[in-house]
Amino acid sequence: MKKIIYTIIFVLIWIFFFYEIHSVYSYLEANSSAVLTTPYNNLIISLRPELFKDFFYYRLYEINKISHVEFSNWIFALSPIIAAVIFYQLSFLFILLFARIREMENSFILFAIVITVQYNLFFDYITFHHGEIYYYFFTLLSNAAFIYMFFTLINRKLPYYIYFLSVILFGVITIHMYPASAYDEIVFLKILGTSHLITFILALGISIYDVIKPGFNYKIENKRVRIILIITSLAMIFIPGISYLIPIYYNINVSVFSNLIFYIPALFPMILMIFSLHNNYIFFNRPVRTLFLRLVYFIFFIFLYALIVGFEGLLVLSQHGNLWIHIASVFIFIIIFDALRLLSEITINYYINYRKYVFDEHITDIFQFMQTPFQFEDGIERFLRMIETGSGAGKVTLILSSDLFGGWLREKFNIRFVNEEDPIWEFSRKRFNFFKMNVISQGSNNISAVFLKKYSANLMIFFSRFKVALLLNEKVDGSPYLSEDLNYIKDLIRQTEPILENYKLLIDNIETKKFERELENVSQVQKKLKQPEIKNDKINVHMYNQPSKFVTGDYMEVFYLSKNRYLLLLGDVSGHSLASAYFMGMVRSMIDGLAKSNKFSLSEVLDSINSTLCDKQSASSFMTLCAIEIILAPKNKTIPVTLNYINAGQHSPAVYLKKSKKLIKLEDHQRVLGVINTKYEEKNKSFTEDIRLILTSDGAFEIFNTRGEILGEERFLEWINSGADQSPENLKDLIMKNIESYADDKTSLDDISILIVDINLHRD
Repeated sequence: MKKIIYTIIFVLIWIFFFYEIHSVYSYLEANSSAVLTTPYNNLIISLRPELFKDFFYYRLYEINKISHVEFSNWIFALSPIIAAVIFYQLSFLFILLFARIREMENSFILFAIVITVQYNLFFDYITFHHGEIYYYFFTLLSNAAFIYMFFTLINRKLPYYIYFLSVILFGVITIHMYPASAYDEIVFLKILGTSHLITFILALGISIYDVIKPGFNYKIENKRVRIILIITSLAMIFIPGISYLIPIYYNINVSVFSNLIFYIPALFPMILMIFSLHNNYIFFNRPVRTLFLRLVYFIFFIFLYALIVGFEGLLVLSQHGNLWIHIASVFIFIIIFDALRLLSEITINYYINYRKYVFDEHITDIFQFMQTPFQFEDGIERFLRMIETGSGAGKVTLILSSDLFGGWLREKFNIRFVNEEDPIWEFSRKRFNFFKMNVISQGSNNISAVFLKKYSANLMIFFSRFKVALLLNEKVDGSPYLSEDLNYIKDLIRQTEPILENYKLLIDNIETKKFERELENVSQVQKKLKQPEIKNDKINVHMYNQPSKFVTGDYMEVFYLSKNRYLLLLGDVSGHSLASAYFMGMVRSMIDGLAKSNKFSLSEVLDSINSTLCDKQSASSFMTLCAIEIILAPKNKTIPVTLNYINAGQHSPAVYLKKSKKLIKLEDHQRVLGVINTKYEEKNKSFTEDIRLILTSDGAFEIFNTRGEILGEERFLEWINSGADQSPENLKDLIMKNIESYADDKTSLDDISILIVDINLHRD
């Protein structure tokens, strides 16, 4: 919220600034005056290189007798004041863009707001004279803003009510001492100068006291840097103070060059910016764009040139039409200062090239480590250490999707897994800031900032090909991350990603072969577990299974419980993976143990299985199961055969009455296994003639033809009815032939299980 308010103020100040500049232009166009004066004509700003030698500041003259000049030259005369506004606003913007607004940054922003408003009002003060009362008030208010910033600089505090009372006092002084004549105006200028000197003496005294009795927990830990900033701050309040007072007591010739005094306050934000980049004066939570800094330095050099050359030389040169000399002077001036910039860039380039050399050396090393998955983890560790060394980060953490590299990478203090569906990965699809790369920082006001704070990180840099990112903590030396640092890390990522991609293919290939071997092993186990078919004079069991892959997720089994008692089971596990086969194997073991105990009921068996699956399996794993207990009665009983059954989500078994030539279904479906705790209830059905019991998995009729039409249970039962009198083998062949003919594409078939049981009651 604070940043939003400050951003609005920043924009409003710029609008006010351009409005005042336009007002100055309009005023000069209408008046073509050689000077700009205060409301009572005390000479303040000269628009000429030099007036007559007997013209001095704060002396009353008849303005009409002063020769007029071309107003197009006014911009050079006012450049110190314009420079002060621009540099304070650029520093203001610098903090808004790159810094976390703590008390230190907040104090400078408030001071910059007061100063820039004061200087904007100064333009009106020397032209239209509409808002001079506000100029007086903000000039006095700058003392309170300065003290607040200065005390924050040395980590000392004054009660807030003192600042509140100061504002009231400055308002009272402005209203009651408001100038009504030229003499009053000079008196008020004395008040302004004296207030600055009193503030200077107070700040100087506090500085001396701070040296004698140092405080604790300074915002600026480096003592030398702190002293430089304190001296600069003292000069910033002292020089404007004496600029109000000296012309009153000493004759100072009115000259454009004398306007340099107004430029001094602009030096402070420049010093602030330079030292904050390397001495942790500002806490940076965004990468600093070096293009922004170069722009600021360029503007600084241009204004410095205007002060040194332009005031005296440009006006004279332009009057004689020799502007080419001025243009050449600008280039020479910039080239001279550019030598320092060039020296800095050579140093930076050397550092970058050194990092590049280190990187090239390490990248070969990492590539060798990543040739084998067993050394992949060491390769990642080396990569993270290289990022730490090259970027200066206190800590670099690798964040990656939890299922990206499987079990080949373990979670550590610098390697963290994040869920595949975590919202943070949505940010990897976007581009942030003006760096044209996937970077987020603590300056973001969204879920990404919360994520960064969780890991105490300043930056998060995403990879482009994977759900992988680097978290960078604050630099060890406290300096900000520059765009060159980010470009360097981006190059590292760009060159590392192909290695990760090759590694991913390598482990995928290993996992695939491993998976195929496991499938083959499980398939062999399933074949060995297949029970021999039961066949005697009363019951004939025929089982058939066709898996969709190497292994099947269908469960089909027949248990001989005791004389004249049999248990039929047909189930289907969700999915077709290796996990489904393991799931089915676990259920097989449970049922086998319960069946062999011979002390059970169907409801107890399914209740036990369901309870176990609910406790140990995920919500995405469930099982359908149809369990039928066949009880054959002794000879001459009125009810020869009884079927006790529970159908937990399976399709209805079909019963073919051989004598009646009728096909019926055993209805009554109950809840599938492994979802929620359920009490299962046995159903029963009795028959007095020979029957054929037919159980099939859903893969037998949930198939599609080339037109996308599903076979369906009704048509499937018609196939069974048409061949119900055939032998179990022939009936199975008929069913499979029709299925393959309907599906056209055999590879699309699901697991198919068919269980056919003939019960012959009239045989001895």
